[in-house]
Parts: sequence; C-alpha cells; structure tokens
Amino acid sequence: MQKFKYTALNSQRKKVSGFCLARNHNHAMSKLRAKRWRPLKMTLVSTSAEDDTIEKKPIIGDLLYKDGSGKIQVGIGQDAPKTKDILRFTGQLGTLLAAGVPMIHSIEILAEQQSSKKFSEELKIIQRAMEKGASLSDALSKIPGRFDPLYVAIIASGEATGNLDKALRYIVTYMERNQKLLDQLKSALVYPAIVLSIAGFIVWFLLS
Repeated sequence: MQKFKYTALNSQRKKVSGFCLARNHNHAMSKLRAKRWRPLKMTLVSTSAEDDTIEKKPIIGDLLYKDGSGKIQVGIGQDAPKTKDILRFTGQLGTLLAAGVPMIHSIEILAEQQSSKKFSEELKIIQRAMEKGASLSDALSKIPGRFDPLYVAIIASGEATGNLDKALRYIVTYMERNQKLLDQLKSALVYPAIVLSIAGFIVWFLLS
C-alpha cells in the first residue's frame, strides 16, 4: 500500500485535505471520487505505508477468532447479523449517500441503529478503517465472512466509476431477488419433507 496526501473539493464545494492509503495513484483518486469529492492534488508521501490491521482473524469461522490485539475470542452466543440486516444496511446506506450524507458519517449513523450488537461492532470497524483512508470495498473486506466477494466487487466497481449509490441499489435488488427465490425454494420443500418424515416414522414403527 502507498500513502498519499490529497487536496480536494468535498460535496459541499469546500476545500479539504488529508491522507489516504491506496494501491496506486488511480486507486487513491477513485477513493476520493467515491465520496463524491473532486480531487485537486494528489501527492505520494510514502510507499511503505501499512494497510489497516484486520481486527478479526478467524480460527473457526465466527465461533473462534483473534481480535486486533491478538487475543482469542469466542463468538458463541453472539447475535450474528442475518441476511435481512445486511440487506437493510445496504439500502439505508444508499439512501443516506443519495441524500448527500458523507460516507463515514452514514456508516456511523447506521452502526448505532443495528439491533445486532455484533453487526454494530463490525460497522464501527469499517468506519475506523475508512477514517484511516481505506475505501468502502477495502473496509468491507476487513470483516471476514460477512460480505461475500460479489458484494465487495460490486462496491469496488461503483467506487471506481463514481456510481456507488447505483451499485448499492443494484445489490439491494439482487439480494431481494435471491431471498425471494430462497423463500420459494424453502416453501416448495416443506411438503415433501413432511411426507418423507411421516413415511420414515411409519416404516420405523412397522419395523419396530
């Protein structure tokens, strides 16, 4: 990763400056455009900048993992977010961005609104990573197993083209369609499962 110093105009047309971590100059520019900022100047500061530390390294999925300090944590019993939580977060983030709310502030707002404490903590990890200069797609990648590769890839594409709000809307549509198909599949399998269970019980009863 490389460290860049930037000067840009934010969405309110005010001049801002700061630092960001990126793979190269183009990646740094795309990060600013993803925030709907207009880059004015981008200067390479260091080529030895370290990427944000992954704050959770899975040992056995979410059941057992190491936190950012290296301590082993047990995830059993934590209120893990469901697909509907991620779907709702994605839709709300797109709405906030479309309304002109800055990205980091939007994630901060949504982190406080989550019913799942675990998901709230994960969103705060994403927020802190972005405050250090990471793009949204890079920050999402820091939560192992929470956002699938396709989700992150669509976000990265939206950042690169400056159409992040459209990318978020596409993800919502995609997830809703997949969830609907999954619900239909589950409904279609309920009756055969009941019939097989009854048949199995009858066979067991007769053999007994």
